[in-house]
Amino acid sequence: MKKLSELRSQLDRCSKCGNCQAVCPLYLETKREPLVARGKVFLLDNLIEGRVGWSRRMEEVISLCLLCRTCEVNCPNGVQVARLVLAARAELALARGLSIWKKTAFHYLLTSSGNLNLLARLLYLYQRSGLQSVARKSGLLQALPWGLEDKERLLPMVGRRAFARTVPPVMEAPGEKRRVGYFYGCMTNHAYPGIGQAFLTVMQANGVTVVLPPQVCCGLPALASGDREAVVKLAKRNIGWFRAAGVDRVVVDCASCGSMLKEYGELMGTREAGEFSQKVRDVAEFLTEEVDIRPGAYPVEMTVTYHDPCHLKRYQGIHRAPRELLHAVPGLALREMEGADRCCGSAGSFNLTHCRLSMRVGSHKTRNILATGAEAVVTGCPACRLQLAKGLEQGGSAVPVVHTLEILSRSYLGGKEMG
Repeated sequence: MKKLSELRSQLDRCSKCGNCQAVCPLYLETKREPLVARGKVFLLDNLIEGRVGWSRRMEEVISLCLLCRTCEVNCPNGVQVARLVLAARAELALARGLSIWKKTAFHYLLTSSGNLNLLARLLYLYQRSGLQSVARKSGLLQALPWGLEDKERLLPMVGRRAFARTVPPVMEAPGEKRRVGYFYGCMTNHAYPGIGQAFLTVMQANGVTVVLPPQVCCGLPALASGDREAVVKLAKRNIGWFRAAGVDRVVVDCASCGSMLKEYGELMGTREAGEFSQKVRDVAEFLTEEVDIRPGAYPVEMTVTYHDPCHLKRYQGIHRAPRELLHAVPGLALREMEGADRCCGSAGSFNLTHCRLSMRVGSHKTRNILATGAEAVVTGCPACRLQLAKGLEQGGSAVPVVHTLEILSRSYLGGKEMG
């Protein structure tokens, strides 16, 4: 993981042409030049030269980036803006420290599946016992600081039990052709267990045995906040568990987790991390490139549109694979939306730290979805799924958001319910 000073060549490549300004989702909402890539490059150059120091204002500017890489793909000089921002956030964390909330999350909650399960259980009780309704109607949330009312409304509905606790550690497939490790991630495990069940259905139908090793958070939230110590701790645990499982592929259903796992090798610089990252595949990538997949016989008679997660298209270069899977499903019609790859505003935990701005960014996606007249939105990232669903709900729409796997699994199982 390089320091900011070691990325000086990236700063020097910026010609201040303004291409980034035309496409930056945050600039389009705020019209604030420091939020554009060239604005950040200018400030970071001055930081390295010692003309400015870390301040509350600088901290705000560096935190206001979606890391969507839209600016990068439109940059004629190939400036790696996300890498610069992540390096800056790491130095900021060292210079000014992390909040007690982030330290607790990254070093206590996310490093232990047991602690995360306990938190999910408490959230489940809050949401299903009536406490949530009372808190919202009483005005209590409005009285609390730190914008907790907005943050609370963005929380996902969690399941009664974690997905990993409902299935055996190995799911043998009849006539086994492949054997893979499944990295299901925090969102599938606690908020969207249906994605996990769909994963198992699709894999078993195609002769793929699935191993579910112990695992913790991929580390992306910690990386995005500059906590490199937590990233290394999480990565070492995941690498050790999957190496012990003896699988030749690590398959992921979450675009964000997949991009993070693929970067372990570069971030840690060890042989073990590099070997692990080389095994990682997004599920759409794996199914279209390494499995002779055959969708089921049940038609899925509906029209859907597809949202490209930033961490799938721009980080991993995966664009065609999920569409190939959808086109293969009998009866399904795919209607492309305008700006299918426009950032939805989730950006990991950005929607929690900058709730209202993230929803403003996402409102454009909501309008584009509704303009298609599609009966459902499909995506390959559970975090995007949550953000899209909240945006549609805010826009007064009941259009469901589902994972690519859930559509595919219906071709094997039939049934009409979804969302």
